Amino acid sequence: MSWTSLSQVYSPMSGNPNIDDLIWTNQVSYNYELPAPTTINYSFDSSAAVAVPGNIGVSTMDPGQEAGVIDMLSYVSSLTGITFTNTTGNSSAPVNLFFGYSGDFNNGWYGVDYNTVTYGQDANNNIVSLNIQDSILLNSNYDSVGSTIPGSVGYDALLHEIGHALGLKNAEDGPNVLPANLDSPDVTIMTDAVTLDPGTQQTYAQFGSLDIAALNWLYGGDGLLGTYGLTVNSSGVPIAGGFNPAQPGQTTATGTAGTTLAALTTTAATATPVTAATTAGLSVTPNQQGQLFALS
Repeated sequence: MSWTSLSQVYSPMSGNPNIDDLIWTNQVSYNYELPAPTTINYSFDSSAAVAVPGNIGVSTMDPGQEAGVIDMLSYVSSLTGITFTNTTGNSSAPVNLFFGYSGDFNNGWYGVDYNTVTYGQDANNNIVSLNIQDSILLNSNYDSVGSTIPGSVGYDALLHEIGHALGLKNAEDGPNVLPANLDSPDVTIMTDAVTLDPGTQQTYAQFGSLDIAALNWLYGGDGLLGTYGLTVNSSGVPIAGGFNPAQPGQTTATGTAGTTLAALTTTAATATPVTAATTAGLSVTPNQQGQLFALS
């Protein structure tokens, strides 16, 4: 694969405005790790916590919480085609995703995703190594996120943060803001409109139809660097392979507000990079996403 700037592998827009309202415009997709990725490795081992600021302590999940995460990643894999590999206890395996707890970040957040991209360039400014790392932490100060089984608040919080790690932003964040009539957890888990007050909370345990459509654009349902989604051409140049029409339920998205998205195009298109500075040499680009999730 061949490129000289991170901006060449920032996630391009799909052309569908509502899908684009959920896509980070300056995030590097896991499709473009170097060497070419075949899997996203994850761990529950606190010694493998990655991308976490030095003032943030981490603690490990218990076996039941870990089982909930593993179940969730199986669900995410069924939508995206991404293979997730548990490397806990394997010190020789690089870790992309760490899952754990912390009580040290903003108490308005039920979960947080810390993301870092590290890359190196050769003498010709070609990017020859690129490593993406995320730490997804639940807030240990809140008992309501102590469970990660489907239907729990913790499960929804983690699913929201996994959405961030895979390239989705909060619906309310700029520069593209999702219209109010679609800003609902019935359509997207990336909304902040979920209420987590005890006794009134409503959980969803799945991505919304708009999230699924956005993940189809980014990953195509056929995994990292498949035919669809963000991929590369025969010369290794980053392109957008388009939506995968074979993914059930991923060619249209309908919200309970009654707004139906137009059928998505499956025409392959060259990824259009956004403007960004190019930094020579080995660089670390911090992109810490302390995301507000479901503040009651």
